[in-house]
Amino acid sequence: MNLESAKSAPKRHAGPAGSAGSAGSALGCFGKPPQRPKRPQSAVGSAVGSLASRLLLLPQVSNLDARTRGVRVEAVGLNFFDLVQVLGAMPSFVAGQFARGHQHSVGIGCDFAGALRAGDQVFGLAGSPGTLAQLLPNIPTSALRPKGVSSEEAAALPAVFLTAKAALNWARLCCGERLLLHAASGGAGLALLAAARRRGLGAGILATAGSSKKQCLLRLRGICHVTSSRESRASSADLRWAMGEFDGVTLVVNCLTHDDYVPRGLSLTAPGGRFLELSKAWSTQAVSAFRPDLLSAVLLIDRRAAEAPVTLLADLRAVAHGISAGELRMPPIKTYSFPDQVGAAFQVLKQAKHVGTRDAAALGAMPRSVAGRHAAELLKHRMLPAEVIKVEVGVVVAVPPPMSNGLHSHRIGGEGGLDYLIGASAHLLVWGGLQLGALSPVLTLCLWRLDWRAGLCFLALALFTVLCPARHSKHFCRFYLKAASTVGGATAWVPEEIMQLLETRGYLVCFHPHGVLPLGFSFNAALRVKAQQPEIYLPESFHFPEDCDGVQAPVLWRLPFFAPMLRMWDCCTPATKENMKKLLAARKAFGIIPGGSEDVAIHEHGKENVYINSRYGFIKYSLQHGYCLVIAYTFGETDQYHSLTWLRPLNLWLVKTFGFVVPVFWGKTFCPLLPRGGGLNTVYGRALHLPTIPDPTLEDLVHWHGVYVEALVALFDEYKSRFGYGDRELRCF
Repeated sequence: MNLESAKSAPKRHAGPAGSAGSAGSALGCFGKPPQRPKRPQSAVGSAVGSLASRLLLLPQVSNLDARTRGVRVEAVGLNFFDLVQVLGAMPSFVAGQFARGHQHSVGIGCDFAGALRAGDQVFGLAGSPGTLAQLLPNIPTSALRPKGVSSEEAAALPAVFLTAKAALNWARLCCGERLLLHAASGGAGLALLAAARRRGLGAGILATAGSSKKQCLLRLRGICHVTSSRESRASSADLRWAMGEFDGVTLVVNCLTHDDYVPRGLSLTAPGGRFLELSKAWSTQAVSAFRPDLLSAVLLIDRRAAEAPVTLLADLRAVAHGISAGELRMPPIKTYSFPDQVGAAFQVLKQAKHVGTRDAAALGAMPRSVAGRHAAELLKHRMLPAEVIKVEVGVVVAVPPPMSNGLHSHRIGGEGGLDYLIGASAHLLVWGGLQLGALSPVLTLCLWRLDWRAGLCFLALALFTVLCPARHSKHFCRFYLKAASTVGGATAWVPEEIMQLLETRGYLVCFHPHGVLPLGFSFNAALRVKAQQPEIYLPESFHFPEDCDGVQAPVLWRLPFFAPMLRMWDCCTPATKENMKKLLAARKAFGIIPGGSEDVAIHEHGKENVYINSRYGFIKYSLQHGYCLVIAYTFGETDQYHSLTWLRPLNLWLVKTFGFVVPVFWGKTFCPLLPRGGGLNTVYGRALHLPTIPDPTLEDLVHWHGVYVEALVALFDEYKSRFGYGDRELRCF
């Protein structure tokens, strides 16, 4: 059909779905788009003016009985349709259908949420509009949140990847076909592009985008044929030239409504092709009237959530697996506070300034919902909320979980590209220098074969580590703390009880696990204290004494370069029996990693392994001096590096025989020494006040060691779901 006849076709038609739509309707995914009112509002300001009150007046769950699970919403995602609804261009609908929050189990022993348990962080679709309510009933279309994904990122997951997955499943693209994707710089567009390229459609992708910046982004992602989505005539000419001798594109994915892009896109489709409507502007009848030879459908994720939640849940779990396995790529986002900046977030959508799902609105402090006596008591006595549900694409709205029981947190590590570059340089310089130190005898023998400049740099590094005065250790600590950006940020979580304990002396903090490199111990404890810069690295409310120390394996102090490097930190001492007794007798506050080198030997990526079952020495010394033990567990430590697990027997033998371990590990593919990221969260547990027993018996040691292990497992189980590790178990070796 020519372009002239295309102009006469209806541009808004909301008739019943056609054949393709009917087939998709059985899946609850494709169907009839909603009707639009005749007079949409034309400005965001008047509509957004009352937006905050609209969001806060959503219905709450007020009566939760003993067999009910509720979801405390933590983040919601807003997309273009939320903007249209706020402007009044669609039927009455509350913004924020997709949300992220914490699910609370009211009652005991309930298993209504399937495999999900109280405390699990989940994401998904709320199934009904208005997820900015603080507490909602249990949501069936929710799955466990992928580890290493922040609240805001998770709120942008479902609609993006569910749309891409549903579109590709319906279209059944094959290698060699040609795809035209409108507004490809959006969240669903980028997901579709990535999925299409995985199916072999490299050179066969044609895309449109609004601004030149967005077009440049698509070209940087390897899309050769990119044109404007704002100038329809020029766009059609560019697309026809790009198609060359081909009759047309096999599949058109449309989300544009302005000008005559829909009929122009239909005219570019090859005979027998497919047309998928995302904008809900045309129905399958309108497409059939314009091009009877095409197969068409209208994609409605919200209808699928209502009619086929089981299939949607399976796709959500597939999305979570793809993110965890690195098969799917998360777009970056930007947050705005609620309710002050909600209008600004909608302005970003209205002006189409966002790329992908990058622009987000963060819900700030919302008043506590009136959730009934049972839920209120649950929130009061639980330190953290339980399960989480997140939401869709576009502009995201997020609320940090309320921290009851006085849980304090402090995070370091920037998120920008420059912060990561500086942090990577610091990490490589420090740990690269330590590795060079271990190999210094070999390097010394080979020095005569090296260029004199390389030898001079090596000598300067050696002299610097030896001659650097201890008074400059705080600058060295501040320098290396910038490397927290490489792990995705490091956060210390300290309960109120421990905050009060930190003001006193005479306590021992035990950190688990060691990991390949003790990053959690470094970023969330020792180096923060020695940096002596509380306004950046350690809030005054944490009250860590400046003279607290840590202990390291004695063998490290006998290796070249290691001992001078450790002295530069000025926060470590050899973990010998004499030093331990000296610190305990002085009633000093210090930290240890009980697992030590054995923890490194049993390290396994993605497994929570700790070497503790045969560790009785620190328990004995603590009993002799009546010390207070504080257990700290770092979530994310074991995910920073991969290691060769088949070397475990050899490394355990090396530790037992010689006192050191030789791990073979790697992090980032392009630079194995850099950690993989995902974030480090060190949680300080409750204090164990040990009695003073000058000469503890074997029964005393076994008893208090058992108490310690039980407290460690309880700490891990209490917080693992909060940080996305609900499916893991702590294994004590």
